[in-house]
Formats: sequence, C-alpha cells, structure tokens
Amino acid sequence: MSDLRGRPYAGYGDTAQIQALLRACELEASYDVVGVGSLAWLAALLHACELKTSCDLHVQHLPAEPEYHTRLWEDPCGKLVAIAVYRPCWLLFVLHPQTADQSVAAEITDWARERVLAQARMGEESIKLWCQVRADNGRRVTLLQKLGFQREEGYSLRMERLLDQPIPEPLFPSGFAARSFAGKADARAWADLWNDTEPGRSLSIEECLSWRAAPDVVPELDLIALAPDGLFAGYCMGSISEDENAHSGRIDGWTDPIGTRPAFRRLGLARALILTALHGLKARGCERALLGVNGANAPAIQLYESCGYRTLYRKLMYGTVVE
Repeated sequence: MSDLRGRPYAGYGDTAQIQALLRACELEASYDVVGVGSLAWLAALLHACELKTSCDLHVQHLPAEPEYHTRLWEDPCGKLVAIAVYRPCWLLFVLHPQTADQSVAAEITDWARERVLAQARMGEESIKLWCQVRADNGRRVTLLQKLGFQREEGYSLRMERLLDQPIPEPLFPSGFAARSFAGKADARAWADLWNDTEPGRSLSIEECLSWRAAPDVVPELDLIALAPDGLFAGYCMGSISEDENAHSGRIDGWTDPIGTRPAFRRLGLARALILTALHGLKARGCERALLGVNGANAPAIQLYESCGYRTLYRKLMYGTVVE
C-alpha cells in the first residue's frame, strides 16, 4: 500500500512545488504523456497535446483554478513526487526520479482508467489508454510495460530552432495579413478556426479565453492570419515561460500550436506566421524556439525544417485496452 497521499491540484499556489518536480525530472528526461481515445482517433490524439504540442508537462499546461482533472501526490513530509493532468483524449504524468514508491504509477493509471471508463459509458468504442515515451528512455518503457502497455504505431517529434541563425523575413500571400489575437472579440472566430483545423475538435469560447490566461502566452505573438475577406485562416501562438526559463537556465520560446484551415493550405501562411513568431521571440531575447509535431505529419515536418527546425528527439506510442 502506497504511503503517498493524492490530492487535487490547488491552482497556481502549487506552481513552486511543481517547478521543483519538473526540474528534477528534466535531469532524468523522464517526462511522459498518456492519451485516451478510440483507435480511429490515433492521429488526432497526438495533436491533443497542442497546448504545447509537446509531449512534456509544463506549468503552462495547468489550469489557473483547482479542478477535478489535475491531481498531485505527496510523500508523508509533504514533498511533491508526482503530478497527473487529464484532458479528454490525453493525460500527462510525471514521477520524481528519486521516489522509491513506484506504486504511484499504478495509482495514476487507475485514476486515468476511471475517466476512460466514464468516456466509454458515453458510447465511445475501442477505448484505449495511450502513452508516449521518449525512444531513449528505457526506464520509462519498462515501467509502462509493467503497467500493461504495449508498443503501438505512431510517434511524435520535439523540434528546436536556434535563433542565433538568420531568420528569413515572413512573406504573406497577396491580400493576406497577420495580427495578434484581440481578446474576447476574437474568441468565437478563433475557436471556430481551431476546430476547423483538425477533425474532432470542439474548443469552446471559454476554453479559448482560458488558454490566454496562461502567463507564458506573449499577446503580441499570439498570431492570426487573415484572409482577404477577414476570415481567420491560420494561427501560430508564440509563448515564453519566464519561470521555466529561470529554473532551466535556458532562454526558450515556443511557436506552438500552429495550424491552417484546409482551404488555405499550401499558400505559405503557416511559414509566414512561424517566421513572424521567430523574429518576435528573438527580439525578446530567446535563444531557441521549440515545437512538437505528429511524426506522421510529413508536410508539417518539412515545413518546420524549411524554417530551420531540427529534431531533438522522438517519442513512441504505447497503449493498453481499458475494460
């Protein structure tokens, strides 16, 4: 029986403890992501982490307020040793690399399974609990296998772009323009844009605005591409986590998420938005830009490589049926 105590997330008051846990885990490269969805949703699953489209857990993933779908585990002295964040179709969890009580991983998995079964009762078929792990993290692979996960098809990439290299000037197609997100007045149109970018999305206006409450989002780099008729055609969100950078000793920014409505693809909009964001991050002192991408999305990978990104590492898919 575990002597760890699970409790709900208490909001931003937990940030300092969470940052300490993430620093310890970063040294071990032990971050993990778990996703829940039908087999047919596998491709969409990898995009479900587009709060950063990364597969690592960051403080900016966490909601501002306490809620049922974020949970912490502490040792008897009150030290944080694990955190799990669940959202429809995905769950992130992190374990402190020095914790001797590995049973907490089973508790986290059971916690996620309860939510999977609730989804199954709503009519979902072929429910699986999905998990991604870095290809070079043998210890986490072993842990997942002990928890009943098996290797599945699919992977994602973490990519970086060093900003000391020249950045081309953005070139938007004739008649198109870019501007930053304007708050509540843009929320409905932006949510529609997000939902149109990938099948199965259903972002609400409230979620759209809540996203912008995260302190790392740079408002001027929360970019929208406008079609000649004013329709929102694409997006690229630039962000900088000053708190995370202070703890890591790096100066990183993000150009993520990125997306274009299907009718406006292959026009150069995403490239122009990315380059605009890269210039903005560099002007704010960033040394590196990061993003994540589904490994099966060859056009996106080619686009990012053309903008100067390179692959840092790959994460593999594991899954287990939930009954």
